[in-house]
Amino acid sequence: MKRLAILLSLFLPLAACVGGKSSDKAEVETAEKVLIQVVTTAAPASSAKYVAICAMTYTSQDEVKTLAANEAAPVNRETVDIVRQIMARPNVIACIDGLGFGVPQL
Repeated sequence: MKRLAILLSLFLPLAACVGGKSSDKAEVETAEKVLIQVVTTAAPASSAKYVAICAMTYTSQDEVKTLAANEAAPVNRETVDIVRQIMARPNVIACIDGLGFGVPQL
């Protein structure tokens, strides 16, 4: 558990800087909430927040904007497809594996 806390503390500062460029904090938070809602359809809610932190670290600004725009209907086809693409990235997979969770199959 301590290892998990240390790893997460390293990722949290990255949440405001997505895809190498600064994003609006509210937009990033909204996108993360949407991502969590999608991930919880295939993973335990207890791990969804951690999986989302890994995914958000490697999400582009365009993806953040699209996810945030889908807040009203977060589990629609477009949103799930975007989350699948993000979750398939090697860096995201390595991050999730490093936390000891399996990558959710959406």
